[in-house]
Amino acid sequence: QGRVLPGGGEALDKRIVDYVRRHHAIEIGRPTAEHLKCTLGSAVQGGVQGSTTAKGRCLRLGVPRAVEITAADVQAALAPAVAELADAIREIVESVPPELASDVVENGVILVGGGAELDCMPDALRHLTGLPVFAAESPGTAVSRGVARVMEELDLLERVAS
Repeated sequence: QGRVLPGGGEALDKRIVDYVRRHHAIEIGRPTAEHLKCTLGSAVQGGVQGSTTAKGRCLRLGVPRAVEITAADVQAALAPAVAELADAIREIVESVPPELASDVVENGVILVGGGAELDCMPDALRHLTGLPVFAAESPGTAVSRGVARVMEELDLLERVAS
């Protein structure tokens, strides 16, 4: 049993856009938010250090403006999403039959998608859930590689589905 949280990396980018709007009073675009996530983002406070300049539109004056965004800003923007993911993992594990739950405890949770590449994501989720959590190899392409493999081995899918 699995669960997909809506949006993935785009949802993380939106959280950064919203945070910068609320705390710095500028509107930035998704590409800028993605850049901030990739360069300063971490699933834990203090996981990444530094700062960078973000350019956007001043919400008060409507003119272009640049502000310094710190790693702490980006991490604060992402913290609620990391907590929500940990809650979702706990809910899933609580809802599966005991024999599957024991498999999760033994083998761990495998993260896929771009969000799994966020600095310290497996460590943060391991800490928040108490479960072993790992990122898949090349998590950004793991789902598409899995679908391609299933397409190559349709007879295996038919055996599993029946």
